[in-house]
Amino acid sequence: MDSSLIINLAEKFGTPLYITDLDVVEKNYKNIESSFKKYFDKAKIFYAMKANYNPFILDLLKDLGSGIDAASPYEFILAEKIGFSGKSISFAPPNASKEELSIASSYNVNTLILDSLDMLENAKGLRFENYGVRINPGIEAGFSEKVMTGKAYSKFGVDISNLDKIIDRSKEIGIEINGLHAHIGSGILDERPYSILIDKLLKIFDKLLKKDFIDIGGGFGYDYVNGKHADISKIAEVINEKFSKDKELRIEPGRYLVVNASILVSKINGIKEIEGHKKYVQIDAGMNSLIRPALYNAIHRVKLLNEKEDTEETYDIVGPICESDDYIALNVKLKKPKVNDYLAILDVGAYGISMASNYNLRPIPGEVILRKNSIVGIRDRDSLKDIINKYKGLNINL
Repeated sequence: MDSSLIINLAEKFGTPLYITDLDVVEKNYKNIESSFKKYFDKAKIFYAMKANYNPFILDLLKDLGSGIDAASPYEFILAEKIGFSGKSISFAPPNASKEELSIASSYNVNTLILDSLDMLENAKGLRFENYGVRINPGIEAGFSEKVMTGKAYSKFGVDISNLDKIIDRSKEIGIEINGLHAHIGSGILDERPYSILIDKLLKIFDKLLKKDFIDIGGGFGYDYVNGKHADISKIAEVINEKFSKDKELRIEPGRYLVVNASILVSKINGIKEIEGHKKYVQIDAGMNSLIRPALYNAIHRVKLLNEKEDTEETYDIVGPICESDDYIALNVKLKKPKVNDYLAILDVGAYGISMASNYNLRPIPGEVILRKNSIVGIRDRDSLKDIINKYKGLNINL
């Protein structure tokens, strides 16, 4: 994205401001599609919508042929409103009430992924075309312990030793399980964990009477330090070495498709120095705008857009939120930033605006959506009135 374009958008729409480029999403989708279609005619892509629910992204992915991996009813309802058919939606909640499953059934959601024996009981009397069981394979993989969803004793999935119980109970209540599902973690940069995963899933696949699909989840990583995706062709290749072509392979990329499609633009409010110790760049985007650094110790590259000097100095980039963990990047080298300069935080398309909040009563940032460098959509920034008018019963004139 050209610096002058970014600055023009920041001056027009204010900061903090997310800018999303749909062309990047399309490129990422076509790359992952071609990598898997090379080996698997029956490969199906279900976008993990939790990564970014931007309706413009969803509309593009629908046109490209993607399905949706939904973690909540609100996600599959939005997907259907945008035009995804129920047949292209897989509902994989970590837990779900009878009411939520009933909503999914009424929306003709194609696939229900069962996370527990209780979820199976909640699904009794409802009808889905496909039923999968999410397995906890006991594999530790991911960029942070907080995202290792497949490790032993995590809250996700059914322990392999308990698979027989859920299969036996499904027969008793008339539900035919025809697939296995696993998601081992997020931000995985090499193919080895997927090789281990597919071995484990194939060993237990024969326990199912009907064997239609295996879903390996997503988690395909991104190197935030160097701005590079995991080599998806190697992941596809290692699965191809083990997986039978007569079965349907499902994948659920989220981060991979959107991570480098968005930047977050922020304005510098101040430069503060603690003599002999630290220099801080104080910006108007904080952990309410982008929580990943505080939540996961995640690293994001930053770019000073008004760069004019040659000399570099080291800074911590911090936000305006009243928390010690409110930082965006630590020990970053910048060329003499100044008040009112603009800073771009890169690779924020995944779990950026989708995890933003109104903490400290600060607004969730606005967003500009681009296609071929032209604006095709805008998400308005919150106002105080938007936030407080959700409370009823007290007359506040805002």
